[in-house]
Amino acid sequence: MKKLGSRYKPGIIFNEKELPQVKSWKVGQKYHLMLEVEMTSLRKEIDYHIAPLEKMSDGTAPKIISAGFEVKAVGAEEEDYGSEYARRMKGRRS
Repeated sequence: MKKLGSRYKPGIIFNEKELPQVKSWKVGQKYHLMLEVEMTSLRKEIDYHIAPLEKMSDGTAPKIISAGFEVKAVGAEEEDYGSEYARRMKGRRS
């Protein structure tokens, strides 16, 4: 799993109907979620985090590829989430 750096981190919100475990979870703790997402967009745009600091050799601002996703399903991973994830992914590849 790739850790996100210091730049803006995308956030998502789930209510107790979508993810019942949130009722017993504590703010500030870390939890593993399994998401099924559908990619809905792809674009190349100016990277505003570095654009004010750098310009390309031709004077334009640097660009970065960004993708939009729609969350289709969510689940809380159990303690042995690695093997459960592997089992589910193996079934999808068949």
